[in-house]
Amino acid sequence: MKKFVGNVQCCWNDRQYGRLVLYVLFAVLMFALACVGVYLVIQLIARYMDLIMITAAVVLGIYFYSHERREKLRKEREEAERRELLRQQQLASELAQSNYQLVERAMFIVIQEMHESLRVKNPAFLSEIATTPHYYQRGNVTIYRFSALKEGD
Repeated sequence: MKKFVGNVQCCWNDRQYGRLVLYVLFAVLMFALACVGVYLVIQLIARYMDLIMITAAVVLGIYFYSHERREKLRKEREEAERRELLRQQQLASELAQSNYQLVERAMFIVIQEMHESLRVKNPAFLSEIATTPHYYQRGNVTIYRFSALKEGD
């Protein structure tokens, strides 16, 4: 557009009126073609308005149905993943609790047999080495806690 205006100004300044008339006719012709194009588009829309509205309604209906369906499937998938995670956490907790009892018995026996070299008090009952909480779980690692009373200094 700037180039066109620049050419018109150049023709005016150089007094090339024949070329200036051609530029003006070209501009008027382009404007007329644009107006005819807009008129034809408006006529086309007016003639096929019912078809355009039906098509738009069908496209919007399909879009909203598929969007709703995708959201429903996503929510179901998230809920299933959440339930699976809870189930895995519960199983891990149950396994850790049952393993705690096994490790507690083993630690009790080891402390009873090695209490002199470890310099700890010889426990008489399992409850003497038990602590609360019994264990910590961090990711895939379970850390069991036990206590032994120090003997002497």
